Amino acid sequence: MEPLDLNEQLSATHEKITTKENVVTHHSIIAEDVVSGWEKVEADALIKLTAEGKASNLLGTLKECM
Repeated sequence: MEPLDLNEQLSATHEKITTKENVVTHHSIIAEDVVSGWEKVEADALIKLTAEGKASNLLGTLKECM
């Protein structure tokens, strides 16, 4: 092989690696966003569940008072 061919192959390989690294970085960012969103949904669900429990307790107490 001639040096030019090797340089072209090296350049093409470097470009492929860079492209794949960019894809990995993009997927990593998406994964972090998904995990963050999932954690927010879980926290919101817990808040709602807690509020529903408190409302149920208050309703029960109110019924006892009547």
